[in-house]
Amino acid sequence: MTSVALLKVFAIYSFVMGLSMMVNDQRIKKSIEEIISSPALTFIAGLLPLCIGAILVVGYPLTLDGMNKASAMTVISYAILCAGVYRLVFTNHWIKTVRKTMAYFPIRLTGVIVSILGMYMFIISLS
Repeated sequence: MTSVALLKVFAIYSFVMGLSMMVNDQRIKKSIEEIISSPALTFIAGLLPLCIGAILVVGYPLTLDGMNKASAMTVISYAILCAGVYRLVFTNHWIKTVRKTMAYFPIRLTGVIVSILGMYMFIISLS
């Protein structure tokens, strides 16, 4: 899959996820609380981004040839990989961070930010 196609996939995913967070904020909050209260789900929440990030990092290695669509995919790939590592290695810290974030940062506002990020990635993928 090309960089542009993957960037569009992440853009659409981010946009739809952001909309879901804005419309179903209470359901998302309950889902997050359920995930962080279950050891099995916290493990899976770290394992999935670790695997996906590792696959993407192999497919989009770090290059220093300027910022382009492949570079955007590289940044996204490493961010996903780091999220997985963080969730698996520092699980207790991740859970505390999620709880603090949910207490002080409304899920609807997070949804707005995620949707805007999705739209931005989609615009980048078109140019």
